[in-house]
Amino acid sequence: MNTSIDLGAPRWTAQRKAALVLHLLQGKVGVLEASRTYGLPRTLLETWLYDARKGIEHAMRVDQRDLRDQYERKMKAMQRQHAAELMELRALLGGGETRNTLTAPTASFGPAPAGPTGGAIPISKPST
Repeated sequence: MNTSIDLGAPRWTAQRKAALVLHLLQGKVGVLEASRTYGLPRTLLETWLYDARKGIEHAMRVDQRDLRDQYERKMKAMQRQHAAELMELRALLGGGETRNTLTAPTASFGPAPAGPTGGAIPISKPST
């Protein structure tokens, strides 16, 4: 990156701002001195410095792939722990019964009740 600052440039491009902020961070120039030299408000320079520090911090953050790997490792560890606790609970409750607890039990109500003629009672809509 070119770190020289063009005094005659008409506007502050990102490259020009970065060069000035780099000089400020390196201590080559102070905020007040830069403010006077370039005719910029001190608060604007401080904002640029703040934004630059935040940008550096953001660039140093953990890669998303690393976060995903950490998440997957934690999930697998939690699943193993859950499975072990579930096995222990089953052993305590019923001697290690292995019935699938995710399916609903089926109920048997026996044969259909018989009607007056011996057949099943027909179901009809109520009369209105």
